Amino acid sequence: MAKTQIDRSSGSKDTLNTPQSEQELRAPQGNATLDRYFLVLEVLEVAPRFKTTQQICEFLISRGDSVTDRTVQRILNYYADHFQTKLLCRNKPEVAGRPPKEWAWSKAEGPPQFGDIPAQNALTLQLASELLKPILPASYLDDISRDLKRARQALGQIGSNSRKIPQKLAIFPRGQSRLPATVDSEILSTLFTAILTEKKVSANYTSGSGEKQRNAQYILNPLGLICRFDSFYLVHTRALEESKQGSANVEEWLLHRFKVVNIRDEKVTAPDGFDLAKHCHSPGFSKNTFTPELSQLGAEFEIELLFRKGTANYVMERPFSNDQTYRTQDDGRVLITATVKNNRELITDLRDFADDVEVLSPQALRTYFAGVSKTLYERYHRKEEC
Repeated sequence: MAKTQIDRSSGSKDTLNTPQSEQELRAPQGNATLDRYFLVLEVLEVAPRFKTTQQICEFLISRGDSVTDRTVQRILNYYADHFQTKLLCRNKPEVAGRPPKEWAWSKAEGPPQFGDIPAQNALTLQLASELLKPILPASYLDDISRDLKRARQALGQIGSNSRKIPQKLAIFPRGQSRLPATVDSEILSTLFTAILTEKKVSANYTSGSGEKQRNAQYILNPLGLICRFDSFYLVHTRALEESKQGSANVEEWLLHRFKVVNIRDEKVTAPDGFDLAKHCHSPGFSKNTFTPELSQLGAEFEIELLFRKGTANYVMERPFSNDQTYRTQDDGRVLITATVKNNRELITDLRDFADDVEVLSPQALRTYFAGVSKTLYERYHRKEEC
């Protein structure tokens, strides 16, 4: 037994001249043992992301716990006994000799959950899933499917009427006329990994549509992902352009057009000062200004629009900007002035208003819609004559 002395000034017990035994290393300090069990729960992931006993031990040590592999193994055995269908254990693949064991929670059941989800959180999850379904590929929601199941169960426990809540609320994402494109789940996962690890990728990508489709191989620098309405985009630069020209243009390519993606063992090269949020609001983002004339208006500009009275009321309820003003004209129409962002959504909104709106300024935008109107008139007038 280790010799000890009492520090009477503090009441603590210190070991003298004797190395701490493994048992003493495991001795709980306050709630250290309970904390250790929760830390093991925290570090374990869902299959196929397995962790060895040594990896878990290293994680606990990094959190300040003096622990050994044997202690961690006992904790894992405890969880294996109590969560037999949830906790998976296997020999680590591709290891010669006596492979170490590695552990992960079952993908079907996930880690153990403690306590009930509050009703308001359950309802939020339920509605969020409905909102995301038309926007994201179904595979993207797999990781939260267990939480969604718990949310439905929590709503069911409140009372019989609470089960009807999801049927009494509906969410309609913008643009319902077409179904979202299908994105391969493995490609999505690979691109996420490449972005998080900042690695280049080799990609097979199909550009264009119809007879103008072109399939080619590229080496890309992934910089981020954008979800825009019902489509996913990879923001990137082409590594080949970078090497030839010394710089590369930032581009956005649709994820559903990628056929094959592989991560390369090369670090991503990003443009100096690149910021994804700023890029999304820059003129020309995703070809959002349609013409060079519109891109020259800059990131923001002041717009003057004449609306029919009924439509103007709608725009006043949901303004273009915080500085929007309006003034009724002699002919009953309403002049609306606002500082707007130069993006595709603005053009789409104005197109949706059709002949309920007249663009007064800037002149470049007025000229653009005059050209659109002329093209439409000629197209439909020609068909009527036939």
